[in-house]
Amino acid sequence: MRILILGGGGLGSVLAAYLARAGTDVTLFVKPAQAAALTADGPAPGVATLHVSGLATFSTPVRVTADPAAVGTPDFLIVCVKARDTEAALAPLQGLAVGAVLSLQNGVQKNEVLARFFGRERVLGAITGMGGRLLAPGRVEHFLTAPTLVGELDGGPSPRGERLAAALAAAGLPAACVPDIVRREWHKLAIFLRTAPVCALTGTDIPGALLDPDLLEVCMRVAKEVAAVAAAEGQPLDDMPVWLMPSVTFGSPEAAVRAALGEIAAGLRAQGVPLYPSLAQDTFAGRPTELEATAGDVVHRAARHGIDVPVLATLYRLLRIREPGRQAEG
Repeated sequence: MRILILGGGGLGSVLAAYLARAGTDVTLFVKPAQAAALTADGPAPGVATLHVSGLATFSTPVRVTADPAAVGTPDFLIVCVKARDTEAALAPLQGLAVGAVLSLQNGVQKNEVLARFFGRERVLGAITGMGGRLLAPGRVEHFLTAPTLVGELDGGPSPRGERLAAALAAAGLPAACVPDIVRREWHKLAIFLRTAPVCALTGTDIPGALLDPDLLEVCMRVAKEVAAVAAAEGQPLDDMPVWLMPSVTFGSPEAAVRAALGEIAAGLRAQGVPLYPSLAQDTFAGRPTELEATAGDVVHRAARHGIDVPVLATLYRLLRIREPGRQAEG
């Protein structure tokens, strides 16, 4: 099995390192400047040594390239760049003879982008709970591990998805192939958008947003709005867990949902480490965010379905003003 990982940030680097350590034929595709920096002190031409810390500590050689002609014909292309960078990052690989392609980004819009580049028949849906943080060139912290799920966009069995999930599991990364991956993508998006815009606008972290009565009310309404759009897209979330408590679902009574979120938030707060969504971190740092690919995409889909999403739409427009370059556009 040959795997090409697009993007050498925290997530892509962790994924590449684990797969390489397990003996998988993996290549990291990055921009020329990053390829030069990673391979400058590598053990061989075109090879970098990735140093992983955090949940595991190890070093391993990984092939790195910025040359599309050097990637061959991979069985899988895994996209790990930020959503805002997807099309530019994929441009050098357009026409690549690849068996299947998937993105570990948030949202559902990503599948449509991949289909435009490679054809829908090559696209697998995917989500991950894995987290990595790039510390320096060649050095990455693996700070979060949770299952990576893959599957066919049309549902049903997926031999190629099973192969990829088995490879990830063999590398020490929990993974599974599921028959309802698109619904899982909507589920993760609803959980993400429940707190991410609120945190980005208010400066509070996830437990802070869920423990404050006023902010919790906003978060609850956003989640309901996203779930309504998901249902209109044929992906109902009523029986999906609100987050970490499988017994409390999106369709549970509101009081039960509030109680569950409060209990989860209290547990997170007790850990003593602030927990901010990626959207909030990028907003605070003045970086471009994944706002359009997540909140913006849901707002636009809602409009097509004739569904009102007033709270999410307001949060989206307030955050859109803060996107770098937005003020210059007028």
